[in-house]
Amino acid sequence: MKKLVVISVVSFAFITSCTHKAKISEVPEDMVIVTMDDNTESSAAIVSNIPDEEIDDELRRASIIAQDFVEKALGVDCDFESLNYQGEETLIDDRYKVLQKFTAKVDGQEGEFVYRIYVQYFGGEWNDINNWAYGTLEIENTQTHSTKVFKGDMKEREEARNQVNQNYEIDGVAYKVLYDNGDILQVSSKKELPRNVITKISQKYSGYSSIFFHVDGKTNRGEEYMNVMEELAIDMKNDKMYDVRTWRQL
Repeated sequence: MKKLVVISVVSFAFITSCTHKAKISEVPEDMVIVTMDDNTESSAAIVSNIPDEEIDDELRRASIIAQDFVEKALGVDCDFESLNYQGEETLIDDRYKVLQKFTAKVDGQEGEFVYRIYVQYFGGEWNDINNWAYGTLEIENTQTHSTKVFKGDMKEREEARNQVNQNYEIDGVAYKVLYDNGDILQVSSKKELPRNVITKISQKYSGYSSIFFHVDGKTNRGEEYMNVMEELAIDMKNDKMYDVRTWRQL
C-alpha cells in the first residue's frame, strides 16, 4: 500500500478571511503528486524525498516548519499526510505564506481543518524551529468554519534582527534606523539631515541598493526627502540629483 502526498507549487488565495468559508481547491493539473512507501514515518521524510527540480526547496522547508508550528499551537498531533500544501514566498526575503488541510482532535472532537500561516526564516539550520518564527496563524474548522487565531513573535524578532528603531549619532546629529534588511535602509530624524551626515551614512552603509531618508512622522514609502543609491543622491522634494560624495549636481 502506498501513501499519496500531493504538493503544490502554485500561488493562490486559500482563505479570503477568517470570517469567510474556507475554500479548498481541487488538485491543479500542474500539481506534483508523489507516492511513498508505508514505512515513511514523517512529513519531513516524505517531503525530503521529492526531487529538487520539482519542488522549491525553500517553500518545502517552510511548509515542514509550518506543520510544527500548527501542532505546537494546538497542543495535539495533526495528520498532514495525503493532503496538499500550497504557498508562496512573499515580497520580504525568507518569508513564506503556507496553507494546508489537516485532520486532528481539537477540543475533544475529531475534525478537518485548514491553516494559513506566515513564517520567517532567520538563518542557521533550517530544520531547527528556533531559527523560524511566525506572525499570524489562522486555523479554521472546515465544517463549522470557526477559527482559532494565534500570534507569533515574527515581527519582534525581525525588528531585533534589523535593529529597527535603534538610535544613532553622527557628528552630534541624531538619527534612527527604521528598517534594515541588509539591502534597503530606512532612516528618520527630527528634521532633514545635513548633507555631510547623509554622506557619512551612505559611506557607513555602502553596498546598500537604496537608503531612504525621512523626517519623523513622514516615514511611509514615498514620503522620503532623499534617496541615496550607491553614489547617487536623489533630492525627492526638488527633483534633483547629486553625487553624494561631493554634492555636485548631476
